[in-house]
Amino acid sequence: MLRLTVKTSLRRWTRGFGLALTGALTGAALAVQTVGAAQPIGVTAALRGDVVRLASLQNDAAIGQMSSGQQVFLGDDIKVGGNGRLQVMLLDETIFTLGANSVMRIDEFVYDPAAAENNTLTTSITQGAFRFVSGQVARRGADAMTVKLPSATIGVRGTSVAGEVNETGAAQVILLGPAVDNNLGLPAGAINVANAAGGVDITRPGFVTEISAASIAPEPPQRATMQQIRQLEQALSEDAVSELAEGLGVESNEIVAQQGQDSDGDGQLDSFSANENLSKAILAATGSDGGVTNDAALVDQVAMTLFGDGLNDLPADEHANMMRGINLGEDIGNLLSGDFEYLGPTSLSDLADFGPTGTVTFTGSGATMEDLNGQSVGTFSLTQVWDFASTEVSSAIDGNFDVTAGMLGQVTGSFDPAEIQTVSFTDATGGAVVTFNSEFHSYVDPETNTSIITNAINAQIGGDIGDRDGNITHPGQQYMYHQAGTDLTPYNDDTMAVHAIEPRLSNFVTLGSATQSNITAMTNENTGFMVSVMVGSFLSNVDRNDGTPPTASVGEGSVSVTISENEFNSADMPTVLNKAEGSIFAMQRTVQE
Repeated sequence: MLRLTVKTSLRRWTRGFGLALTGALTGAALAVQTVGAAQPIGVTAALRGDVVRLASLQNDAAIGQMSSGQQVFLGDDIKVGGNGRLQVMLLDETIFTLGANSVMRIDEFVYDPAAAENNTLTTSITQGAFRFVSGQVARRGADAMTVKLPSATIGVRGTSVAGEVNETGAAQVILLGPAVDNNLGLPAGAINVANAAGGVDITRPGFVTEISAASIAPEPPQRATMQQIRQLEQALSEDAVSELAEGLGVESNEIVAQQGQDSDGDGQLDSFSANENLSKAILAATGSDGGVTNDAALVDQVAMTLFGDGLNDLPADEHANMMRGINLGEDIGNLLSGDFEYLGPTSLSDLADFGPTGTVTFTGSGATMEDLNGQSVGTFSLTQVWDFASTEVSSAIDGNFDVTAGMLGQVTGSFDPAEIQTVSFTDATGGAVVTFNSEFHSYVDPETNTSIITNAINAQIGGDIGDRDGNITHPGQQYMYHQAGTDLTPYNDDTMAVHAIEPRLSNFVTLGSATQSNITAMTNENTGFMVSVMVGSFLSNVDRNDGTPPTASVGEGSVSVTISENEFNSADMPTVLNKAEGSIFAMQRTVQE
């Protein structure tokens, strides 16, 4: 039986496809409707290739090829072609991603924020690769959202899941979301996979069950292998490799990693050969104006090149942490156009002997950030300038973030590129590493008995750096700078010196007004909150074998947003509610003498 009950005032979605949704369902205040009223329940996005609506219960729903931003109705039969990919976003913020040859139908959708106890979502996926992130409906309980496969039914409790159904109906299902006992403030991740022969519960992220037939009980959960995860990623991703290969006039299997060599026997790959096809694919994806790409297939190929097949031995959760928020800058494409050697991290003493007396600028634009649940939660563009004449480094960041953080709900903010942060590297020693931080703290003012939010700005430069095994290779003196007038207590020990006020530090982050209101409303004499934003830069020496100096040859930029709850009367560390991270490897590099 098909039912549609939708009642909501549509608010902006900020999971990367807000424009598509608001464009298709402009500001609709939806009331309870019947199926015949042709009420849309969602919208398509990130559509690529052949995606066809085979049938619909709605008389005015167009049958045939679909496009991004097109409305989706209850009972639509949607098929993704062999070269296709699709995302379907429902009004309750559930997101389905479908890979090649997938077939899906939404059988039942009941969503009323004012009567959440009645919310229900039932979907059938009969073939192909799929991934979904549950929305508001699944938060009602374990029986609110179900996904029916030919061989089993998935009962969902607030989580992210991926899987694949083959031609015979056999399936594999992997839990991607956080564990039930997570302390991230995120919905508990758990699924039940069952059929008439039995069922299993999966509560640990990265674990998979396989179902061979509807008459055979699902297999006990086991940790998913890297091969299983990679196969699903390839089936679900936009697969820039295939598209770019076609544009470059080569076969996609020619754009593959060529693992580096360990030339000095220290266990780390440091010598790399040219990979013309991979180089061209990256440069085609990033462009030549400081652009970036986070395509999973390209990121995976570069990671295999730089770190080797040891990545396959990492547990699924460690691999996910390592790859979270990675964006490739255009300079990795330039590096791969020829042979190159990694010489190690750049030290500040290296910069003193560097040939240019002007500036080296690193740029990356349009990068994405991901949270601890693997969701895209923001974008940023970063420019960092190392000035060798003045021995100063500066940073400017643009963009925004929207992170779900437990009891605080949506924590939003924006970066102001006009607020340029600058510090000197004259006295610091050790690594060419710099970070700029903007921290917001909430507490109750004892004099006024009101909740307030304070802001502290600080920066660090230099200090010890080490190799990938944690061994210190460049010991150094780190310097910390503080903005005057903040409540942040200067920190000082044997490895860090606190300088006087640095006049060119300023707040580069603005929290959304609703976020500020939520934080102050939930702060009391026992509990406060912190939103910490850190922007960093790290330089490496790379010999490109083209006669150019290897010093500061490659730059990596990063940003992280950490949202924490602090119990003032507890000795425990603050509880991280969520964290967003993004980094750009091998940013565009411009040298001015």
